[in-house]
Amino acid sequence: MMRIIAGHFKGRRLYVPAGARIRPTSERVRAAVFNFLQHRVDWHKVRVLDLFAGTGSLGLEALSRGARWATFVEKHPLALGFIRTTLASWGISDRAELVRAPVERYLERVREAFEVIFVDPPYGYPAYEELLRRIRDSAAYGPQTWLVLEHGRGISWEGHPDWVDTRRYGRTVVSYFHPEPPASWEAGP
Repeated sequence: MMRIIAGHFKGRRLYVPAGARIRPTSERVRAAVFNFLQHRVDWHKVRVLDLFAGTGSLGLEALSRGARWATFVEKHPLALGFIRTTLASWGISDRAELVRAPVERYLERVREAFEVIFVDPPYGYPAYEELLRRIRDSAAYGPQTWLVLEHGRGISWEGHPDWVDTRRYGRTVVSYFHPEPPASWEAGP
């Protein structure tokens, strides 16, 4: 069992569907991600894209904090059903879109930029660099986009033109990207 950390739906439980092979982003990692973004993003103005959505915990957390829209992209119908049920029970189905498709196919047809993109592929994903390139080349990635990529150890993004920071939380590693890191940027919490 997991829960929403902050915002309008603080404390609401998120359940992983029984029998699903879904690895939701832990509360500890979600808290760290949102702490990192808190002074960089005005949640009441953003549209969020949650790629490899799984349980939707990142997009749902953003909606709880006031994001005006979230698009959840996931290829597994069981996971999308869980997200759909959660949105309906919270009364916010009108603030979200659910897309059943492989992420790579979705990126080929997306036509608008998002202010925040969460990317949480399965551990062992074989092509992180190619995935990042596809996202950057898509219309989803605009000049103000913050991209948050969750990945395992052993991948270094230093030297990537949009890389801002990488943080480790136990076995989980999160890297942050922005098209033009602000000149006054400093590593945050």
